[in-house]
Amino acid sequence: MEGRIIMFLFEKSFKVHREPFLYFTIESALDESVSRKLTDEYFDGLRGKSKIWKKFINLHVSKSDEITEIFDKAFELPSEKLSPEINFPCHYPANTPLGRDWHIDGPSKKYQIIYYMGEPDIEAGEFELANNKEGKDKKVIPFKPNRVLVFHNQMNVSWHRYFLPKKGIRKTWNMPLNYSK
Repeated sequence: MEGRIIMFLFEKSFKVHREPFLYFTIESALDESVSRKLTDEYFDGLRGKSKIWKKFINLHVSKSDEITEIFDKAFELPSEKLSPEINFPCHYPANTPLGRDWHIDGPSKKYQIIYYMGEPDIEAGEFELANNKEGKDKKVIPFKPNRVLVFHNQMNVSWHRYFLPKKGIRKTWNMPLNYSK
């Protein structure tokens, strides 16, 4: 596979963690050149004016069934048809470090995919996972460019929160996989 550019987030292996709930990360998920271009064209991607973002989004949406299958197998969960959603959340430095306190995503979401982008020296806010709304026994996932975080959304279990950057822009791309209606 030498010479082939990796643009699909789930080509690399990963280890599923079961505590505080089902999740995994993939480090250096994409080729550095792809990661850099997605970061540089982030706002054009948000506005639908970037060719690489169109290609990246179309690839992941077209493979949403395959992605669902990868996650269902990895998390040992029953398979079902899911629908992708696309989001471009970005956050700027603020006086208060907490971006959003402990919460669980809505019941329509089965999986959350978060891809981190930005400069290597960004002092961006971390993401925390816990299996209770008090945040006891939490797991901290530092913000690191070119890292992907995936977790299984479960009511009363998948508590999470995130913090705002101290410097730089916290750029992320999210693709929740929702239960089909």
